[in-house]
Amino acid sequence: MTTLVAVLTLAACMQVQEAPEKVKASIEKVRLQKSYRTTFTSKLEVPNSTPMDIIGDNVVVAGGVLFTTYKASGGETKRIVRAGDQAWVYHEMAEEWVTAEEVGMSGAGRGVQNPDDVLSVLSHHLKGTATVGKSMVGKIACDEF
Repeated sequence: MTTLVAVLTLAACMQVQEAPEKVKASIEKVRLQKSYRTTFTSKLEVPNSTPMDIIGDNVVVAGGVLFTTYKASGGETKRIVRAGDQAWVYHEMAEEWVTAEEVGMSGAGRGVQNPDDVLSVLSHHLKGTATVGKSMVGKIACDEF
């Protein structure tokens, strides 16, 4: 189970009155680790175009360095390294790393591609966080946490 999935599962297991505080603490615990790995899926839909499914993998290491690899439904694979505001994309044809701006991808390694961005957004929207249902999340019993 990835760390992000574990954090979200833990969050879902919390009592209603404790959920915001515990989710925030869990998010901070993940962000303070020396490194962590996540996976993501997304769907890009542009009017008058076929939707594109994206499946990716991220590794965040100390110092805020992000390594991202993703594959789009059309077969295109991208490899991205982001450190702070600087990002590089592996250019398949040139067989070298180029700046994200050079290939028209200035936003590379941000948003859903960056788990730290996702955790930051979550940590700022905890008001009203609550759990619903019984003490199971998927096949995981909440008492396992």
